[in-house]
Amino acid sequence: MYKVNQKGLSVATEEVRQRLVALSARLQRYEARHKQYRQNQLFKTDQKQLYQELGGQEKAKQAVPDATVSRKFWRDL
Repeated sequence: MYKVNQKGLSVATEEVRQRLVALSARLQRYEARHKQYRQNQLFKTDQKQLYQELGGQEKAKQAVPDATVSRKFWRDL
């Protein structure tokens, strides 16, 4: 496949290294484009969430209150 016997070990390893560098660059471009596409879609649908993600803030998850405490609260009103 790499014809190590004909080209020599150093040439074959250099070719493999260059292929890996090219593949890595292609993957980085893909990931950047995917991130850009996702952010564009999020901007169209939910700008607030996009700005929270860009700002590094995560959504605060609210704890679900206990059912008995809630019933007592509303009954007392």
